Amino acid sequence: MSNGQERKKAELIKKMAAMARRRAKGGKKIPGVGAAGLARYIGRYYAYVPPGDILAASPQNLFAAAIGHLDFAAARPRGESLLRVYNPERKKDGWTCPHTVVEIVNDDMPFLVDSITAEINRRGLDVYLAVHPIIRAIRGPAGRLTKITADDDGDDATGIAESFIMVEVTRQSGPRLEEIRKSLAIVIKDVCRAVRDWVAMRGKMVEAIGELEGRPPAIPQKDLTEILEFMQWAHDNQFTFLGYREFGFKGTGAETRVTVNHKASLGVLRDRKAVIFRELENLPSLSPAVCDFICRQTPLTVTKTNLISTIHRSVYMDCIAIKKFDAAGRVTGQRMFAGLFTSSAYNKSVLEIPLLRRKTMKTIERTGLKPGSHDGKALLNILENYPRDELLQTSDEHLYQTSLGILHLQERHKVALFIRLDDFERFVSCLVYVPRDRYTTRLRLRMQKILEDAFAGEVSAQYAQLGE
Repeated sequence: MSNGQERKKAELIKKMAAMARRRAKGGKKIPGVGAAGLARYIGRYYAYVPPGDILAASPQNLFAAAIGHLDFAAARPRGESLLRVYNPERKKDGWTCPHTVVEIVNDDMPFLVDSITAEINRRGLDVYLAVHPIIRAIRGPAGRLTKITADDDGDDATGIAESFIMVEVTRQSGPRLEEIRKSLAIVIKDVCRAVRDWVAMRGKMVEAIGELEGRPPAIPQKDLTEILEFMQWAHDNQFTFLGYREFGFKGTGAETRVTVNHKASLGVLRDRKAVIFRELENLPSLSPAVCDFICRQTPLTVTKTNLISTIHRSVYMDCIAIKKFDAAGRVTGQRMFAGLFTSSAYNKSVLEIPLLRRKTMKTIERTGLKPGSHDGKALLNILENYPRDELLQTSDEHLYQTSLGILHLQERHKVALFIRLDDFERFVSCLVYVPRDRYTTRLRLRMQKILEDAFAGEVSAQYAQLGE
């Protein structure tokens, strides 16, 4: 953006601040907010909006939009959210807008803005303007606004940091307005639950680490050490904890029974209707695959849940599943942490991430290739660029077979398909390799149709990755 645009934006805000002072002096006051507080609020409201997003709008409309948001926020009991979705009318609201407006007031917390935006995008709506200042406010009884504090006010510490979110989206009408409001209300509730329980969920991971150290399963010590380091790595801000649920297992084989300890649930999984793992929670009898999974001594599994995240990114949530063992080494239950791996899990070298580094080195050692050889370096490069979600979820055997197959593709101008079935047959993962100069969107859609027909299913997610 140019300095000229910034100057014009500053002049625009100055005009609106003057309008705020005139409004207050003219008797049109917002309870508890005087002329200075109103001018301060206007300045903060548009402080971080790109100049190009508001310079074409009239000062009167921008001013009325900000004041309308403040009027809406006049009473908010602590911990509650305010949300409305409407089409502004000049007679009723003091301003008009060619778009539908979403207004939110909530305690400031992580993930609010990107989660709201993700839901709006998921519904196929375009965003024309997004305003999301943090307003520090003091409220009295019943959440009545009494003061908007300044950054340097001595009583600033007693104020509440509140997130004011206003988004203009593709114009909607009728029942659609309520549909959007309800879906956004669910998103806000999920964000609040996850943020509130974040510390408790990390505490559950610490408990799980302690349990595995105290009652280790019958697996090689090197594998256990790697698993414990991976759990600690996830705990150390490499995994965004969004939900937690505990399962209890009794019996063996076809007699196995599963119970859910809902009292221990945290985050988004406080909602009993949220099904993280359909095969454990909803089936009247367990399939042989699930019974085998329950009895297996492998203490840690990384997989995908049955839930699409309403927080941060609209994708299927990741799940870190950790088994509980009794003194005799029998599996007695399962801890399931639902969430999203952070960007570092995708950007760091596989040799820097516990569990993945061991998988990688096991694969290379099994091939017998020397790490410094041409093929050894090529194989390491394949594993570094292997879809990270797949690398986290795939077995050692499947990774070995697939990575060798990819290695044999080098310098061959051909198409190849590698298929991995989820252990519980919930989904199929397909890696399709195509010569770069032949890849087009049309070709991708044709391949998707072939796979959908072959597996009698539908593509729930697809990603393209271009290599050399």
